Amino acid sequence: SRRRIMPALGPDIAVEDVRMDTRARVATAGGNPLVLTMREYDILELFLRHPGQVLTKEQIHDAIWSYETDLESGLVEVYVGRVRRKLRSADSVTTIDNMRGVGYRLLAVENRPRS
Repeated sequence: SRRRIMPALGPDIAVEDVRMDTRARVATAGGNPLVLTMREYDILELFLRHPGQVLTKEQIHDAIWSYETDLESGLVEVYVGRVRRKLRSADSVTTIDNMRGVGYRLLAVENRPRS
């Protein structure tokens, strides 16, 4: 079974402009719906429950995949990248920042250039 590092909080989570209804398993960013796979949703929920906190690749891997896969499989990087791109596509003010050699954290984008 999955080890959970997420505290059992209320059903609705919001950080900056990202909102999540954990009962309905739907998320929006910048008012736009996010179309997420099950794993992408779980990763975004993990970050929303720990805003601004650096999560190591090991913590993310253990929370989402536990013992199903090897940490070295690269899944964490792939899925975090997908969630980051979907937040960007939704014009969110939040992103998942890569802290090189440490892990990742959810934070507000400072003055992101409009593309």
